Amino acid sequence: MKRRFIAAEEQSAPGAVHALGTGRILAYGQGPEFMQILGAPYSCPSLCEMRLSADESLRADCPIPFSVTTRISGSASYRHTLSVRHRKHAPRTLGTVTDTACRRHHLILRTWELTSPVSFRLTPHPDAAIREITPLIPGRPSCAAYSVTVLQNASVVRDLPVGVPATLAFAVRGDYSTEQRDGALILTLSGTGELYLVCGNTLPQAHASLCLALQNQAETLRADQHKADAAYLAACRENRPPIPAIPQAEAIDEAIEDALLTIRAQQAEFGGVLAGYACHLASVREQYGILRGQLAMGDVTGARAVLDRLLSTEEHGMGGGAHGTGISHEPVLRHENDDATAPSYLTLSALAYFEKTGDRACFLRCLPVCRDALRRALTSYAGGMMPFSGNEPLFSSGALPRASIEHGSLEATALLIRALEGLHSACSQCGCAKDVLPALFSEAHSHAVQSFAKNFARRGSYTVNAPHRTDIRPAPMYRPGICCLCGADGWLMHAYGDIYVCACCAAHVSPEDDRPEDACTAPEHRLPCAVLPLPFFDSASVGTHDLAASVRRMLSAYRKTGHLPSAVNGACASGADFGLLLFAAALTGEEADDLLSSALDARDACGAWAEFYTGCAPNLRKAGAGCRPYEAAVNLCGILRYLSERRSENK
Repeated sequence: MKRRFIAAEEQSAPGAVHALGTGRILAYGQGPEFMQILGAPYSCPSLCEMRLSADESLRADCPIPFSVTTRISGSASYRHTLSVRHRKHAPRTLGTVTDTACRRHHLILRTWELTSPVSFRLTPHPDAAIREITPLIPGRPSCAAYSVTVLQNASVVRDLPVGVPATLAFAVRGDYSTEQRDGALILTLSGTGELYLVCGNTLPQAHASLCLALQNQAETLRADQHKADAAYLAACRENRPPIPAIPQAEAIDEAIEDALLTIRAQQAEFGGVLAGYACHLASVREQYGILRGQLAMGDVTGARAVLDRLLSTEEHGMGGGAHGTGISHEPVLRHENDDATAPSYLTLSALAYFEKTGDRACFLRCLPVCRDALRRALTSYAGGMMPFSGNEPLFSSGALPRASIEHGSLEATALLIRALEGLHSACSQCGCAKDVLPALFSEAHSHAVQSFAKNFARRGSYTVNAPHRTDIRPAPMYRPGICCLCGADGWLMHAYGDIYVCACCAAHVSPEDDRPEDACTAPEHRLPCAVLPLPFFDSASVGTHDLAASVRRMLSAYRKTGHLPSAVNGACASGADFGLLLFAAALTGEEADDLLSSALDARDACGAWAEFYTGCAPNLRKAGAGCRPYEAAVNLCGILRYLSERRSENK
């Protein structure tokens, strides 16, 4: 797993990103650079970045720095072999830099062995400053120490505050020099040395953690962490079936190891897993997909932590059904119609964990939380349908116009049906009283099942949206969400043509203006990927015959064009399409070995899938953030389910 890394100043597109995290500190790296460093509770702005310096020794005579980055097998450590290429000379190796996330001490450790100096520029958050704290380190005259503090009113995403302060503290010792310049710290490494980075909510916490870390030798810290990583991976391996002897077996094992370590690095001590470096929040939909992937790959403990965090968010009333919340419940990012799907995903998360573990006590704890959430979801139910959530990936990719948001949603409706019937079945298995679930649940379930075909089935295919829902449930006058015109986030008002706009745009909207397609006249969208997500959450809303026919059409189209199923209407394809289609192929008995190989080939040099892709296989291009836990989890879940079904067929 090697890749060439070009410094940020030289590259035309972002390179592969990897994550180093312990639950309290998380760094997103591109080669030897740290593009972001986050502290507890992860849902915070980047405290500092560490980039190869553009004007120090590496740039003399215009050399071009690059590195080959490899993850040390069986561990979450990354080794970067640095070189420079002069315009008229062969590349010259500068040495190696090795990074390790030491979970016991919540420390990111960097060591180096260099034959020539390499300089980095550490730039703090715009509202913070780098301050020297070397005098506070007892008995460590050979090191230099610094801190960066970001206050609780700093923005995480869309001006939402983090809610708690965060402090980064770091110390360097060995062969180095430092210089503070223009608000940044120039750190020049040479020879050998060590860099220790820790985080805390306050300077005293960060200082105490740094002093504790400095009491240990780097070699000991790294060796201990490698043993812990090996034990973690071995435990996960014990909890899943072995990979069959197929040509892709080695690549699948590597992909599982990459995914487990990538997800674990981005899983905070509160249990939630970040959406990635582009959004420091955790959505309910993605937590469900990650939980499913963790269970499939054998990380039952990690899946339980995800579930506990989802329950805690609901129990404390912090999320209130919101899809996007911070790792420690705050901040809360509201989308349109959050309750359309978030309660169903919460319930399906509890059901997936119960099915895997049989933990009755855990399910009984989940039951009242899921029951209350589903009761809230049914306030959006109308005509046998649920509306779209503003967190709908089809909106993000551009496959579906946002003006369709109040239409009936095939996926949201199927989710509700599956959640209601699954909850009823689990209650029966646990011997719960018959009246533990309200009669409203069984009535809504029966009605939705009976109405599903009428609402969404269209002559052998399915529509993802049912516009006639707006005839049954009028759109609200106000709601939180994203403006259909300018994309601003906040409270919106209902404007002409059933679109929603912010206050700034509302003053300039008239019936004659050009605007997005009106919801009241928007057509049905019979997308090839309409039923793609349903098999993943075991929905039976689409019959076996129709599902098999849809899967065959999607596989045939993929083989002819190379386009993934959700790449419609000029939209980007979802990075999770591989896993969803493999999952569907497994359930319908379709052969898809070629898709399996393509899924493995689509991973970047750090072994991760991207949020979106453009182009067609085998030349897919990343069109969104990389290092994404959700796509890794869903794709590996699909791969493992496909292998399981193929193994059963061959017996």
